[in-house]
Amino acid sequence: MEKAHRSILRQKRAEIVQDLEVKYILDSLIEKDVINNEEQQRILAHSTTQDQARQLLDILPKKGPRAFDAFLESLEQDFPHIKDELVNNIRNTGSDCASITDSYKDILMRGGVPTHPNSVERNLMRNITGALQEVRKGKYVVLHGMPGSGKSVTAAECLWRNSDLVSNYFQDGVFWVKVGDVQPDQLLSRFRALCTKLDYQPLPNDIDEGQEILRKLLSDDKYENCLLVLDDVWKPEVIRAFQLPVKIMLTTQDSSIMDVINKDCYNLVDCQEGFSEKESLGFFSSTLKINEKELPDEAAEIHDAAKGNPMIISLIASLINQTKAQKSLERWRYYLSSLKNRRYNRITRQTSYDHAGILDAVKMSIDALDPDLREKYEQLVVFLDDDMIPTAALQKLWDLDQYEVEDIMIKLVKKSLAFSEWDSIQESTLYSFHDLHLEILRSQYETPSGKQKLKEMHANFVNKYLQTVDYIRFEALENDNYILTHLAYHLNKAGMNDYFPRIFLNLLYIEKVIKEFGTAGILHDYKRYRSLIEVNRAEEFGDTEEFCRTSGVVMCANKDVDIIQLGLGEPEYSKVFEKAKMLADSEENAYYLEWSNREGVNSRTIATVMHRDKEAHDISFLPDRRIATVTGDGVIKIWDWVHGEVVQRLRGHEGSVNCISYEPSEGLTLCSGGRDGTVKLWKLAPIPEPDPHAEHDKQNFHGRRGSVMKKSPKTSQPETWNQLNIFHKDDSVKTIKVTASTDKDLNEITAINWRPNSMDIAVATRSGTVLVYGENYKERFRITRHIDVVNAIAFNHTGELLAVCGDDTTVTVWNASTGNFLADIRYHDIRVIGLAWLGHLDKLASISQDDLVVWENPGTGAEVNPLTRNRGASWHCVAANDKIIAAGTITEKLVVLWCVETRQVVAALTGQTSHLVNLSFIQTEEEDEHEDEGDYDKVLLAGLSEQMLIVWAVDNVESDAIYPELLPLGPKHHTRWLKPGAFINNYNMAASNITNKKLAVLRQESSGGNVLSEDAITAAPDDRNRITILKNGRRIFASEPELDEITALRLSKDCDYAVYGTSVGFVKKFKFDKRHPSVQTLKEKHSSPIITIKVTSSGTVVSGGNDHKVKIYHPDGRIFTCEGHQSCVRDVELICGETQVLSCDREGILRNESLAAVGGVTGGVSIINLQTGKCLIKIAEQGPEIRRARFGPAGNILATGHDTGETQDSESNCFGGGNSKFTIQVWDIKTGRSLLTSPLKLHNSWVKDLAISKTLFL
Repeated sequence: MEKAHRSILRQKRAEIVQDLEVKYILDSLIEKDVINNEEQQRILAHSTTQDQARQLLDILPKKGPRAFDAFLESLEQDFPHIKDELVNNIRNTGSDCASITDSYKDILMRGGVPTHPNSVERNLMRNITGALQEVRKGKYVVLHGMPGSGKSVTAAECLWRNSDLVSNYFQDGVFWVKVGDVQPDQLLSRFRALCTKLDYQPLPNDIDEGQEILRKLLSDDKYENCLLVLDDVWKPEVIRAFQLPVKIMLTTQDSSIMDVINKDCYNLVDCQEGFSEKESLGFFSSTLKINEKELPDEAAEIHDAAKGNPMIISLIASLINQTKAQKSLERWRYYLSSLKNRRYNRITRQTSYDHAGILDAVKMSIDALDPDLREKYEQLVVFLDDDMIPTAALQKLWDLDQYEVEDIMIKLVKKSLAFSEWDSIQESTLYSFHDLHLEILRSQYETPSGKQKLKEMHANFVNKYLQTVDYIRFEALENDNYILTHLAYHLNKAGMNDYFPRIFLNLLYIEKVIKEFGTAGILHDYKRYRSLIEVNRAEEFGDTEEFCRTSGVVMCANKDVDIIQLGLGEPEYSKVFEKAKMLADSEENAYYLEWSNREGVNSRTIATVMHRDKEAHDISFLPDRRIATVTGDGVIKIWDWVHGEVVQRLRGHEGSVNCISYEPSEGLTLCSGGRDGTVKLWKLAPIPEPDPHAEHDKQNFHGRRGSVMKKSPKTSQPETWNQLNIFHKDDSVKTIKVTASTDKDLNEITAINWRPNSMDIAVATRSGTVLVYGENYKERFRITRHIDVVNAIAFNHTGELLAVCGDDTTVTVWNASTGNFLADIRYHDIRVIGLAWLGHLDKLASISQDDLVVWENPGTGAEVNPLTRNRGASWHCVAANDKIIAAGTITEKLVVLWCVETRQVVAALTGQTSHLVNLSFIQTEEEDEHEDEGDYDKVLLAGLSEQMLIVWAVDNVESDAIYPELLPLGPKHHTRWLKPGAFINNYNMAASNITNKKLAVLRQESSGGNVLSEDAITAAPDDRNRITILKNGRRIFASEPELDEITALRLSKDCDYAVYGTSVGFVKKFKFDKRHPSVQTLKEKHSSPIITIKVTSSGTVVSGGNDHKVKIYHPDGRIFTCEGHQSCVRDVELICGETQVLSCDREGILRNESLAAVGGVTGGVSIINLQTGKCLIKIAEQGPEIRRARFGPAGNILATGHDTGETQDSESNCFGGGNSKFTIQVWDIKTGRSLLTSPLKLHNSWVKDLAISKTLFL
């Protein structure tokens, strides 16, 4: 309560006590939070109304500035005469009140509160102000933070900047006492200083006398509302000595000094967090007397490098001001370089600061430690700045148990020499240490002998880990959430360079790291320590790095994937394959499958990055070959996709970011559109050049969760890929608020595109309106022709035309300069979801879920050509350049490529676990000079899905040989196994290599010791609807395209022809001969699609169709039709020496001699004896949905193919629990047990068919 108001209540106290009946106003005062229930009970405990009124008047003055006004309002209804009397008194003393308010500066000056010529208002002041308003007599507000965190300055500024706080809460005085690191016998001088401020004479002669004097002085009503500030308290003896009847605020770097009093007696205000970027720039502006907009970019970079540390910012601002170099970029860059390279000795004394330099201020807190604790603290020099250290790593460092470590760290945290945060995932505490502290420790090892000692400390630390695995079994290193992500750093510092190739080219170690932390960490180690890892093993290093970059994500997504099995799928010339095969041969208790046709498959994937973002929305290559992505978390990420790292995060949108585009001329300016209805422009950070003078490792380890240091909001953000914008920071340089509609939701930005050769930006909204912004981002014109959501917009390469498409099923083209309508097409029947100009050609591709078409000469021409393949597809996204059109499918999770010139499918790109949401091309004009990125093609294609970012090399894909790629096959296919040396009509079938000995042993057990290698002959339709013949996975022949979809297919027994059925009911026979290929259409077609087809060794063809009929075509021309099924014929089988036909209208019946496997999608497979009809055993009852089952040739095993169904989590479950994706399992039909230790996960879609050779090729 203000002093004037308290004075009025004292003057009118007798009148109020006489007239006021308190019980009538208590409810109002409680409602206004003036008094609480406890105080109400205390008032009503008095028996007379006069005593109750006196008790209320004793309470009100302590209730803050709002209490008096609330008291007046409560009097309004029942005691208006008392209110009027008080109000009149206020008017008569108004000038006195103003005088009291203005006197707060006198209060602070008399109390010795320090002033600072250059300061800035901090967010922290709000926390301090709130704590001071709540503090009571005999209680403390404790400002806790490391040296240089600005505790004292902020405390003083909080008082100087807040006249209401001083006038209303501490109007009886604020008394500032600088304490420091004093000995107990020096405390008397602090007591005498406080007595002087209180105008008391004579001064005390000892501490006991001083305590007694101060207790009496501060108990007087004249000091009822005063504040005592104890600045820079180091020892608990100070707290004991200053236990006085007064409100106290103190600053300290060691919160353990408060352990001498009850925790309820103090409120701890954390001051570890430094300046925000805004506060740092404001401080520079205030100190240097220049406008904040005139500050160089280096000012913000200094803030980042200093982590917002107030002491560092203050010292640098002072030094720049003293040299009169406010606008000298060289001076700013000098201090920035000093910070980045940890050369703090360059940043020396500021005249108004207590210490000679930054390190001097911090060193005092380390020197104050007791010898044993200091010895342990000095061992922390082996850690990186601000890195998160788990308790387990400190246990290893100090050879202590968990609880001993925790006790030590509690002490260090309280002394502001460490920082801690609870990790809820690992359920443990993580610790970090500020670079200033670690720099003090490093400074002790700058001499040659010191450097050798530091090297030995690193070696001692890392050897404690390596000795647990006998310096050999590196994959057995325990994951303590530290060593696996920091092993390379410590090995390098220890000079143990011979371990690099032994560890980082070890497949089993690589598997462990990737499964625990993803690929970014290991790829970062490859980048940083390449010269140490590839010593005399350059080829092995290159193969291993590429393997991690392209296949590592498979292990991230599926923890049960075996790296040995994965490595066996690499090309035979790969060092990874060689290492995997050696490991497979040495494994005693596992079987592995070797991919026999690996060299025939040329993958174009060059990088696969796992990301955890949901609601993936857009992707764009940048001209420097980095990639920008946007997702539903509101953060734009800039990727170094080669090493799987996010190199920049851009925050500012309030909600999801939907789309991005870059400024074409330079590419370092990005624009984005969000759900919040704003367009934002961003300046991208250039690719940093390595600093050859850097003295310390500053690695952004992927294994970290990000520093939890309480520092600048910008730099303390966790590095998790889906971190929410918790600081509400805006990194953008310009914001455009789009107002296409009065309905806020309809202003959501759905598409954005930057016009080439111009600063125009086109923006599409959910309302269907397209707005084009020009110079100074003013609206030039808007397009309102579309009546529903616009999904895509695109300028052509010259910037003359603008194409628009949307949910209204139309594609329109506009003059980009005037906004005039030119033309439209209405080919699509459903919403159009994507557009892409074909590079520099005058052609436009548009895509809906059902159709992909190319519009020739859009704007003037009307010719539209659809792009087709051999089956329907559910399209989702499209991208194009001059030569290639790429489109992503939803159901198959493929990217299909067409040649622009021929409009034929030329390739399909795989690797996605979910459908892509968007695609982006980049085509470079010159050779890439970045060594780290390898010798990649000039044309790259990137795709973004809900889980992955994938990059493919697609250079020359449209102009390779006649059969350049293995196009998507199926879905129908058939494989037979031929003995080596067999012929297929002029095609010699040479024997393939036998796989590793473990697989050979499996064959011996299954075939009586006769080990044979067989050739797999496969027939399947490809994406051009050609019957394609493959030998061991390599294409050897393809027919002319078939007009109708191929729905069933079967090879003859000697593999010299295939029979197949079509979607319109035709049965055809294709003889594949190099010289005289032919196709014969058999008579009497089915009336609906053919579902199944078989052929006997004599050439008889049996087909079953959707028309419920079975047809038998004999070679001599006889045709028989079998009827009787009530639903479509799902399968036919030849039995009894191919003299009888077994047909069924249930999925899952397969014949092998006298047995059949019968089953539906769920419920497993039943093995049935066809002679007796008895069920012998049930298999895979608890597994995921079964899509196909096949017997092995000997009839003793059954292979099952599955989809993505959920499996039950039980010990008997052979699928490992969780979500088993596209698995294959092999069973013993006698016992029902699985023969594989874990299911094979080889496909990105349902397993629809299987084939097993006599020697157990699958």
